Amino acid sequence: MPKQVFFKISQDRREKLLKPAIKEFAKKTYNKVTVLSLTKTMKILRTDFYYYFQDKEDIYGEILNCFFEYVQSVKEDADLNEALVILFEKVAALKGLKNRQYLLDISENFNPLFANELSLRLINKYGEGCNPDKAVAKTKIKIYKFMAVLNEYVKGALSKELAVEILEHKHCQN
Repeated sequence: MPKQVFFKISQDRREKLLKPAIKEFAKKTYNKVTVLSLTKTMKILRTDFYYYFQDKEDIYGEILNCFFEYVQSVKEDADLNEALVILFEKVAALKGLKNRQYLLDISENFNPLFANELSLRLINKYGEGCNPDKAVAKTKIKIYKFMAVLNEYVKGALSKELAVEILEHKHCQN
């Protein structure tokens, strides 16, 4: 978790710090990202980085938490497929908004570590009613399909209505 000072800065400043970091994590595997590579991409000094974050895990965790805020806001009695449709609609509503626009970048800068984290959090919230290994595998498949639909929507290749239709119909099911 970032240091408290990170949460005291403006939303615009937080976005300016997080957006380039998302792209850095997308270009390289998580293990190959370093604080030095992050600071170069973010165009800040290493001392500034450490002013806001303890290490790269802090900033990666904050990127995930921003996305998971939307997961948490989906109604409790939804099943996983319904939750993904609602999540898509909430994230799609951000398109064009200055604040939180960087969340849409997650669809373009998506990686297996993020898929694993999102899958585990979705399983914890919605469950999948089967053994844990199978649940993670099934949920990861749904997450990859969800991100592919979101990415196509962001690129303009899908309308919002068609994207929702794809997610609602068994395309994101087993």
